[in-house]
Amino acid sequence: TRAITDINWSPFHPEIVASSSIDTWTWVWDLRMSGGSDASSRHKPAQGYSAWNAAVTQVKFNRASEHRLASTCDNKVLIWDDRKGSLPLATIEAHENKIYGIDWSRDTSLGLDRLVTCSLDRTVKFWNLASDTSQAAIGARELVTEAESMIETRTPVWRARHLPFGKGVMTLPQRGDTTLSMWAKDEPEEPKATFSGHTDIVKEYLFRTKGGQDRGSDDRQFQLITWSKDQTLRLWPVSDEH
Repeated sequence: TRAITDINWSPFHPEIVASSSIDTWTWVWDLRMSGGSDASSRHKPAQGYSAWNAAVTQVKFNRASEHRLASTCDNKVLIWDDRKGSLPLATIEAHENKIYGIDWSRDTSLGLDRLVTCSLDRTVKFWNLASDTSQAAIGARELVTEAESMIETRTPVWRARHLPFGKGVMTLPQRGDTTLSMWAKDEPEEPKATFSGHTDIVKEYLFRTKGGQDRGSDDRQFQLITWSKDQTLRLWPVSDEH
């Protein structure tokens, strides 16, 4: 009933998409569920999850489980499982300020419980819901508050996502900088590479991949695509050697 803040397609089912909104709700939609033949009919959501007290800013499906997704509400992350009803499986009190970016691990062998968050408090945090402290908090229905590791940045962070290679993230500032930074999880002191060239704030980025068909060797090539308020798109070659 309010503005939509984010959408995310299921990596398992091409007909399923989730949406989040200022109205506090996260809805999961199955496009195979017909809304009817007449023009006034609308699709109905397959599942719904409410944060109740604040707008939802991001929603992301887990890459390792078709049943799990996460949504962000103010400074918290709510973990949902479509087999567990309307209560969150876990709640992470992740940051001091509002969260604007979340990403599940790309490593499907670990990705069920690993995710990264970023916030306007100038930090990026890595979370492991399978750790002993996290499991103790989840079992007691308490907030998960202990991050696995943290990166401190110079500016508020608008987006942070796992790199398609290695163990690291790319960060996008919310304001005060037009440069993207690539960080290593195990060496968070300084970025491993920076990508500057835009003259105004970068609004979004994504990676695209070429190759990867040869199981005997990793021949993948990566390209970073950035889009800025300066009305330009830029394409950058990227590798794990940066």
